[in-house]
Amino acid sequence: MVAVSRYLRAATVLFPLAALAENTTYETTFTWYGTGDQNGSPNCNSNTVACGFYTFPGYAAAVSQNLYGAGPGQGIGPACGTCWRLTIDTDMNGNTLKNSGNSIVVIVNNLCPAVDPKYGDNPLCAQPNLSTANQYGGLVDFNLCNDDSARGALFGDSGVGLAVGSATQVDCSEWQGTKKTDCGSDCGNGPSTPSTPSTPSESVSCSTPTESSSSSGQIGGNAAPLSQQQGVGAAGKNVVLCIWGLLLPLVVMLKV
Repeated sequence: MVAVSRYLRAATVLFPLAALAENTTYETTFTWYGTGDQNGSPNCNSNTVACGFYTFPGYAAAVSQNLYGAGPGQGIGPACGTCWRLTIDTDMNGNTLKNSGNSIVVIVNNLCPAVDPKYGDNPLCAQPNLSTANQYGGLVDFNLCNDDSARGALFGDSGVGLAVGSATQVDCSEWQGTKKTDCGSDCGNGPSTPSTPSTPSESVSCSTPTESSSSSGQIGGNAAPLSQQQGVGAAGKNVVLCIWGLLLPLVVMLKV
């Protein structure tokens, strides 16, 4: 019943089906997800996000369900591929950040759901419409991808992981990047994970695969730990000493 009630709450989010217009501005919360977030998310710069493309290069973000225009599992929403200028202003308590006024342009390529399939209720992205704010005053939330550097470009040295500011829709000629739909040689494959602020999105890892190191520092997982290698040598030396100990009395007797 709990799961059902959560999805009923998610269904109350009204989708903005009308075409999004340039110069539309919303008071916005900014969060982030991807490698290194508190949920152990995989690389968020992936070709399996809800909009079906990632960026290489270019900044991208997931947006709250009310702006995205579709729920989890419903595919591409009206906001997919739209571009927004994000401007950071304050922290979650309303204190002006030292890099207030810093801005970047991102392209929307993912959904931040009202109810995350894995993590449950997601209040930062659960605004029922575009005129009702979340708990920090954001009419929408932009959940920045950490792995394409969007998070670092906007948050900079502010020292916060959640900020408040504005998002203005702009023509995508202002966005500097390339949309990619096939990982090709740029990406690897990994487990998919759902999306939430400072939580993942529907994505798999697209980082270039590298050789993993074993706990012994050997490249790859097949080499024996160095301590085991040293142990084999020590055992061999002990065997030689034992044999020499048995032969020594015989040598002495023969000499006599």
